[in-house]
Amino acid sequence: MSDADVYPLCPRCGSTTTLDVSGGEFTRRCTRCKWIEITGSTIAKMIKGAMFSPEGRYIPVAARGKFHESKPFRISDLGDGMKGITLTGQIVSVGEGRPLKTRYGEAVLKPCALQDETGTIQLNLWGPQTALASAGAKVKLFGCYVQFYQGHLQLGVAKRGAIQIL
Repeated sequence: MSDADVYPLCPRCGSTTTLDVSGGEFTRRCTRCKWIEITGSTIAKMIKGAMFSPEGRYIPVAARGKFHESKPFRISDLGDGMKGITLTGQIVSVGEGRPLKTRYGEAVLKPCALQDETGTIQLNLWGPQTALASAGAKVKLFGCYVQFYQGHLQLGVAKRGAIQIL
């Protein structure tokens, strides 16, 4: 298992578990009794308050202080070129993931519509982030950036940003 972090207790024996996200699947394993759970994006709905890095790794509560939380923005406040944004909203629709070739290699892009009380914006999720996308999920995004592409504003989570499921 790669890039695993400490995760909540095992439902079987009460020991700590690890969480690994790869290929759009969450794998949760017990460190003592070897219990295992493999699910898709449904685990993100079950983990209220969970926070994930752009690489899809679970961020333990103790490590969350490293994310600078800017003044919360609303979608109507966003403009081209903005960076380091904190934004809360609800994913109202999720598009089909599509593989793309980037300068860094192969990647999967999944466009979503993020909505708050002031409007809607396209949220682009890449790679392991795509497993966190489910319609109706309330999320808080840290370290976001805005770019103007193909005639409209788009939102992305920066490499040092995070996604928290509310």
